Amino acid sequence: VTMRRRQSANPYTSRRSANNSSATANYPTLPAASIWLPILGHHLGIRNRKHHKLLLLAIITSILALWFLTPLSDYCAAWILWTVPVQTDVELGRQSIVSLERKYPRVEDRWGVQKIGMELVKAGRNARHNHNNNFFNSIYDNIDEYHWDFGVVHAPNLVNAFALPGGIVRVTDSLLH
Repeated sequence: VTMRRRQSANPYTSRRSANNSSATANYPTLPAASIWLPILGHHLGIRNRKHHKLLLLAIITSILALWFLTPLSDYCAAWILWTVPVQTDVELGRQSIVSLERKYPRVEDRWGVQKIGMELVKAGRNARHNHNNNFFNSIYDNIDEYHWDFGVVHAPNLVNAFALPGGIVRVTDSLLH
């Protein structure tokens, strides 16, 4: 007589395989939202599973709206920038540029990228001195601590420009052509 194994009462976990009778943990087969959404929906009086998906959509939409339509993302970025020490930022940039310039070698700056970049840094320094807004001033507090380096790299199939930590900015020659 063969006996059928009883299925798990929890629909959010997988059952153990018939070949493995050892005590192994049940692993979720659905996303974590499948666990907390019914609980949240229950507390909000939502019993229908279709409405759980609508609730998830409303939560995601609200989070995205909060992120993109308010200055929350700016505050988060500023907090991250102010918590990383400048020396760490500069060192990370130095390490990154070594591997980058192995792949994309630096070429002569015939376009004046270094000059234009230094003019932007100078404008940032002037902005720091010309504004009375404390938040605006704090954006430029560390501008003098970076060793600004603007340059051109040879990348025949890459039309791009990028900034590395620590004040290193590179423009591809393909973009400038």
